[in-house]
Amino acid sequence: MKMLLLVLSALPLVLVCQKEEARAAGWVVLDQSPAVVYMTPQNRFTPGRLTVRLGDTVEWINQSQASQTVTDDPANAPDPMRCTLPDGAAPFDSGSIKPGQAYRHTFEVPGTYRYYSATHQESGMIGEITVLEASGT
Repeated sequence: MKMLLLVLSALPLVLVCQKEEARAAGWVVLDQSPAVVYMTPQNRFTPGRLTVRLGDTVEWINQSQASQTVTDDPANAPDPMRCTLPDGAAPFDSGSIKPGQAYRHTFEVPGTYRYYSATHQESGMIGEITVLEASGT
């Protein structure tokens, strides 16, 4: 049976369970690439926190009525707390993502990425992705 490692971002707890059990418990099981993050009309990233594996691709889809960005560039962040990269990771910026459009990024360095929308950062449009080592390493 395939096993799935779930990391709860709010607790320092790691659960190992079968995918079917996780789905039955209401978890979103991200066993596919790309994982999807939505940019909502409320100017939020949903989910706001996501855990993926090294080499996974995340796709952000703009469901709002305004252009958004996915930006993780500490050198250009107006507030350094809104933006972090793991050591060795390159900054990224989607540029303007119009309503209905999407942006993809593949994560090649493990660690925690805190990113924001440059167009709505003042309203708290911040997301976080934790990239785990690939299973079996």
